[in-house]
Amino acid sequence: MEQIDVEIGIAELDPAALFHGRYDVFDQEIKDRLLAYLRQGTYPGRFLEGVLTNDLQKAVNSARTEEYAPWYDHLPNLVWWVYNQAPSGLVGPDGYARHVRK
Repeated sequence: MEQIDVEIGIAELDPAALFHGRYDVFDQEIKDRLLAYLRQGTYPGRFLEGVLTNDLQKAVNSARTEEYAPWYDHLPNLVWWVYNQAPSGLVGPDGYARHVRK
């Protein structure tokens, strides 16, 4: 199966361009997981899966766990990031399902 990143140039994404301004405040782990998802289709974890698939109930419920609790405060900016920065073909339920490798 051909990777989507080859088709739309995801492999060359510049983290500085993706995470500037209001998005610069994300924890490094959030940035690393988002980049791994965009570049290789790596599963980003339940919290970011909820954000990327527009399933905010999943994201909020995941934020109740110890692992993701510190990320809860980033949720509004993550939603804005998906809307403004993420390649549209890789987000939403369909785009995510085509790209992620669990």
